Amino acid sequence: MSTYYYILLLFLCTGTLFTGCQDNNRTIPVDEPDVPTDFSEFYTAFHSDSTFQMNHILFPLDGKPAADTARKFIDDFKWEKEDWKLHNFDHFTPDQFEVHRKVTDSTIVTEIIRDKVSGFGIKRRFAKFNDSWYLIYYDAMNPSN
Repeated sequence: MSTYYYILLLFLCTGTLFTGCQDNNRTIPVDEPDVPTDFSEFYTAFHSDSTFQMNHILFPLDGKPAADTARKFIDDFKWEKEDWKLHNFDHFTPDQFEVHRKVTDSTIVTEIIRDKVSGFGIKRRFAKFNDSWYLIYYDAMNPSN
């Protein structure tokens, strides 16, 4: 009888191991023809490596806070390094969002990610300086971004 439980436990552990090793990374693919090829590699690193992300943001960062904050009326708003919340795909469901990118002369990529149901979205602008990409602008969750 103990051999039966041992084998059952072995199967359960093996099944848990294999399901736990699946690639659960949620990402936004960057395979659009107009997007520079090196931007895709940057984009993946930006969302998966917190140190890389912080080193590739030009603080104080221009942008707008979320619509539900009292700061939304500040005309000259800047994101500060101390207040930055890291961007990642931990809670991202690709089917829930529309993603649009506009490329300007291969050195600027403007990205809008919008919730399909609410219409709220974010706007980010990335620019390439000295062979590296940086986040240069960020509008937090706002309607009709």
